[in-house]
Amino acid sequence: MSEERVAPGAGRALPATAVEAVETLEALVMGEADGLVVETAEGPRVFILRDASEPYRQLIERMSQAALILNDGIVVYCNGALARALGRELVIGARFADLVADADSKRFEAFLRAGAAGSQSCEAALAKADGRLLPTRMTAAPLSFDGLDCVALVVTPLEDIESWRAARAERVESERRLTFALGNSPVVMFEQDLDLRYTRIFNPKLGYRVEDVLGRTEAELSDPSCAARLDQIKRDVIASGKPVRAEAQTGKPGGPLETYDLYVEPRRDASGAIVGVVCVATDITERNKAEEALRESEARFRALTEASASIIYRMSPDWREMRQLTAEGFLASVETAGESWRDTFIPPDERPRLDAAIAESIRRKSLFELEHRVLRADGGVGWILSRATPLLDERGEIREWFGAAADVTARKEAEEVLRESESRKEFLLALADAFKTLDSSDEIVALTSEKLGRRLDADQVIFVEVSDGDDHEDHVVVTRAWNGGAMASNVGVHRLADFGQARQELRADRTVVVHDVAADPRLREAQVQARYRAAGVGAFISVPIVSNGRLAWVLSVHERDARRWSASEIALVEEVAERAWVWAERARAEQALREGEHRIAEAQARAGIGTFWWDLSSGRTTFNPTYYELYGVSPVPHGYDDFLGLIHPLDRGAVDAAIQAAIAGGRLYEMEFRLRRPSDDAEVWIFTKGEANFDEAGRPLVLTGIVQDITARKRAELALRESEERYRMLHEGLRDGYCKVTMEGALAEFNAVYCQMLGYAPEELRKLTYLDVTPQRWRAFEDEIVRTQILPRGFSDLYEKEYIRKDGTVFPVELRTILMRDARGEPCAMWAIVRDISIRKQSESALAAAKAEAERANLDKSRFLAAASHDLRQPVQSLMLLLPLLERQVQPTAKAAQVLGLMSKALGGLNVLLTAVLDVSRLDAGGIEPSPEIVSLRGLCERLAAEYAPKAEAVGLELRVRALDLFARTDPALLERVLRNFLENALRYTRTGGALLVMRRRGSKVRIDVIDTGVGIPADRQTDIFKEFTQLDNPGRDLSRGLGLGLAIVARVSSLLDLNVAVASRPGRGSRFSITLPVVEPAAQKPAMHDESEWRGGAVLVIEDNQILRLAIETILRESGYETLAAASGEEAIDLAGRGRVDAIVTDYRLGAGLNGVEAAREIERRLGRKTPKLLLTGETANQRLDETDLSDFEFLYKPISVEKLQAKLALMLEPVRAR
Repeated sequence: MSEERVAPGAGRALPATAVEAVETLEALVMGEADGLVVETAEGPRVFILRDASEPYRQLIERMSQAALILNDGIVVYCNGALARALGRELVIGARFADLVADADSKRFEAFLRAGAAGSQSCEAALAKADGRLLPTRMTAAPLSFDGLDCVALVVTPLEDIESWRAARAERVESERRLTFALGNSPVVMFEQDLDLRYTRIFNPKLGYRVEDVLGRTEAELSDPSCAARLDQIKRDVIASGKPVRAEAQTGKPGGPLETYDLYVEPRRDASGAIVGVVCVATDITERNKAEEALRESEARFRALTEASASIIYRMSPDWREMRQLTAEGFLASVETAGESWRDTFIPPDERPRLDAAIAESIRRKSLFELEHRVLRADGGVGWILSRATPLLDERGEIREWFGAAADVTARKEAEEVLRESESRKEFLLALADAFKTLDSSDEIVALTSEKLGRRLDADQVIFVEVSDGDDHEDHVVVTRAWNGGAMASNVGVHRLADFGQARQELRADRTVVVHDVAADPRLREAQVQARYRAAGVGAFISVPIVSNGRLAWVLSVHERDARRWSASEIALVEEVAERAWVWAERARAEQALREGEHRIAEAQARAGIGTFWWDLSSGRTTFNPTYYELYGVSPVPHGYDDFLGLIHPLDRGAVDAAIQAAIAGGRLYEMEFRLRRPSDDAEVWIFTKGEANFDEAGRPLVLTGIVQDITARKRAELALRESEERYRMLHEGLRDGYCKVTMEGALAEFNAVYCQMLGYAPEELRKLTYLDVTPQRWRAFEDEIVRTQILPRGFSDLYEKEYIRKDGTVFPVELRTILMRDARGEPCAMWAIVRDISIRKQSESALAAAKAEAERANLDKSRFLAAASHDLRQPVQSLMLLLPLLERQVQPTAKAAQVLGLMSKALGGLNVLLTAVLDVSRLDAGGIEPSPEIVSLRGLCERLAAEYAPKAEAVGLELRVRALDLFARTDPALLERVLRNFLENALRYTRTGGALLVMRRRGSKVRIDVIDTGVGIPADRQTDIFKEFTQLDNPGRDLSRGLGLGLAIVARVSSLLDLNVAVASRPGRGSRFSITLPVVEPAAQKPAMHDESEWRGGAVLVIEDNQILRLAIETILRESGYETLAAASGEEAIDLAGRGRVDAIVTDYRLGAGLNGVEAAREIERRLGRKTPKLLLTGETANQRLDETDLSDFEFLYKPISVEKLQAKLALMLEPVRAR
């Protein structure tokens, strides 16, 4: 390889990015370089292409460009970039021309032929796997690969060409700069073969040129004293195969010697055999000379320093350890080495700056120099100028630092004082400039607080005003405060006495400075300490401002923790306080002046007051803008006669006479007049008041005065007179009474109706208060009306009370009161319109009495029906029990069957009528109490549908049901009664179609609808149907079509169960009746009951005072398989029970004189000594009878009852007896 081919690649590091990899590969493929130099941990290493296959294989695989090798047009090698770019899995083995677009194929073949002879480039498109074309730029060059003549290709997508060209240009420029830099550097790079002859060299030294060196040995070029050692170093590397670094000298024969840092490593061929050495030599001659000079200088410097410096120290190479310190009393001396010198000598806040300077000096191996603060031997803080020199060993490494320091505390303090003075001056000037831009004292105080707080880096700055309290103690009012964020706000009122002796010093005009609140003896009292802790103050400066002999202001700077205030800081706070006070007071005075002038001008403008000034000697006049506006003229010079001419002719003479009289010596004048205003030709009224001023000789000088438009007042006076006249006429013509009462209660004004109402003459009423005409029991009520309605709202609602007439009688009134306010908006009186409602109250009383009487009569009716229910039910009950017996005992003929059927229908109608009437009476009398339980609504609806479906089918209708599996807590019997009534009506009033019983979920509730296709109900009658005996389609009162009581019962039951009943209907289309009730969770399942009809038997004691009914019940029970005992009274029943077996008791409640049914049954049960089933048959509807005793151990049936119900109830009651 020639030197020219080595040079372009020299110094090229192993590429780390794809762009660098492409540049390097381009250089190698195009023949611009055969190798490169890589800096490694062991030093520079040279790679030749033939022995760098593995690094370059890795490099090429990392490329984003495609690198290929073609043999006879076939791809024998490529990196992964081409497959990725074209979306093809396999490229090796393919003919590359097949991948080129048809339009570029001929140009590519010519390019490839030329590339086999030399470097070529062209642009062509390649076909991707999906058929799309990829435009590329290709570079080709001949290459020997595995002994074959091949062509190397580098393929770059065209979108990357511009960045590639820019990178290549940058690389060329970089190489140029590198060549220039190396040409001026002390580095020599060269190669030698096994005979140690130079084969390549870059940047030769000792005055040789490249051609002087190539092919020659070290012995031929260097001084004999040096050549032997150099050759030995290189032969040792060839023998060991390991790189070596050493310091060696060389020079021309007989010439001066130069020292080099020499790095040598073996050079290998493709097989790994050593074929020579590669060397990099750096000239360090001057460095060695400088180090030697430095060592000599260190020795001299050490001697000089020890003789002159006041502080001498020695430090370890890394400054961790102080080996010695001699300080002559300024600092504590150190005789033994240690690492605690930072804690001993350096303040904590100074250590970061010191450590940074030390680290920089160690890095550079250069002089350390720094002015910094130190902790002195006396406990104070001082300043030193410290310099330390590194002492180097023969390898150039630091072995120790030798330093000296001088005490510069006095200079630093003087500089600090000077800087502080200049800074304070600049701060105060800037503050004064800022004050000039502010108009408000509050703004000045706020700005001062913030600027001073930031200047001192304080936690809080407050301005307070001091005022004398009622108890003659000073109070601090903190209105403005600046907070740095570390303290809570102290805005508010505080007692100055709470802050200890500071109060006395401030009142004596002395600044109070506290460095540590907790340790200051002036603040040692416990309550004072507590006050400062609560305020969060640990240190402070308070500057008083005394004005007119009293403490007026205090400027206070606060710190949360203890702080040592400097003298300059205290002086600054005092000066700022004084200047802020002066500027704030000036701002207050100017603000007051501006506000006064503004208020006067504003008041004049608002009041419409014009001012004039007339110089009587010169005749010159001056007027304000309002004056011109009032007179309606433009603001140009006008004389006295001009304005006099504007005055109404009827008033002009009087005005002129008044003014002339004032000028003649009367001085003052005041009058009202009219004028015709030119600007709008309006006639206005003007009030004027003027005064003449005279000199010492009594001559008139000027006439000054004001004018004011009083047109509105004049018109208001006229309107007021007219209004008063109308008001007087209206006042006297009112039908109701009117009165005006002062806030003290006096009757100030009233009309004649009010006087007649109370029976007083007007002059008598004016001597009274409203309390005199108000009964005692109404006064608190009316005071409450005033307090809660009239005063807050300005008026009251319409309310009623009573008045006392002059004759002492009391009568009711109705009134509404309105509050009146004066010009300041304060309540001044109340006026009221009062109406005598005696007649209305009498009518209301009569109406209430009539209503009460009607309600009482209705209640008596209900009570009568409830009380008579027992007696009414007895005969019906007898018939209902005897008729089935008659049907079973008589073998009827057809005619007998017809008679019995008619009797049964008549009895059924009578039973329905009686039951409905008595149910209504029970509901009205409160005789029914619901017994709520968890009810399955699905079960109820399906059972009712099963019962009524055959009835519907019998009349040609269809009944359908849609039920949901929901539950409700209600009385099942009463709920069933409501739904039965709905179903009965639906089937009764439907001719064709049918009815639907349906459940619909509505959130947490369920709605049960009964919908029919019947005759419907007009909208205006949908409320009437819930009244007793109301039927819309039964004029003949056919009992088979109901009695008109079903929906009346529904209304009462729904109210009792809290059900929401709704009806919707369209005549001729049908109706929907609905109830809505809440949904609940289902209850636990009860065990199944036995069929009560499975077994009948046992001994039943019947107690009934009605002989017919007793015999009927007894006969029915015997025919049903029971043994019976019958008694007409309680006493007889007790006797019978003692003589026979009793398994159950059936009794009426009322049995005439003696024991009632409940008492008799319980006595029998007591004597039997066991629980006995008890059935109470009653026709009672009033609760009071049955509520007298706990009846939880009784079963109930309300008369009249059917045979089936009686049999079913007894079978259920005797089931436990059967189990025994």
